[in-house]
Amino acid sequence: DDSYRALLARRSSQQLIAALGLAWLSFGMVSLAIFLTAHRASGSYGLAGVTVAAFAVGSGLLAPVRGRLLDRRDARPWLPAFAGGYAIALLAFVGLVRAGAGSWALSLCAAVAGASAPPLVASIRSLWPRLVEQALVRRAYTLTSVVGDVGLAAAPALGGLPFVVVSWLPLAVCAISAVAAALVV
Repeated sequence: DDSYRALLARRSSQQLIAALGLAWLSFGMVSLAIFLTAHRASGSYGLAGVTVAAFAVGSGLLAPVRGRLLDRRDARPWLPAFAGGYAIALLAFVGLVRAGAGSWALSLCAAVAGASAPPLVASIRSLWPRLVEQALVRRAYTLTSVVGDVGLAAAPALGGLPFVVVSWLPLAVCAISAVAAALVV
């Protein structure tokens, strides 16, 4: 379809699609990466589940606050700040695991990572009407959905494979890809 070609021919569209891919890579694999890392550290599926739940609770409780902040203020300084907090918390999680920290420390760190997860996908969706003419906005939303669906399906597999080699690598990928996506957006 010519409209998709026209959309993808724009540099700004290419950048947003790339950022979206990075965001879904991070968000699609983070829960599995936290779970596998916590399980490997503790040997307990229960602790691993609690740690992932802490991430989800942190993310869910503060999602409205993060969204409102970005809606009311310029997103440019806030997306990298949230992504930085998310990345630092994920890397701290790795450090805590390697140091043999207890379940409370791991759960708290996971909750902080969730609480600071940047709302990249919503931010990208909100940019389309400003970057492309109205005739291409629906196509842009369709591409956003396709990238999201592929990311949700592929990211856990991509996260599981490097875990077999180096247990902390998927969390590092989550951290780096979120920061890179936030800087692009």
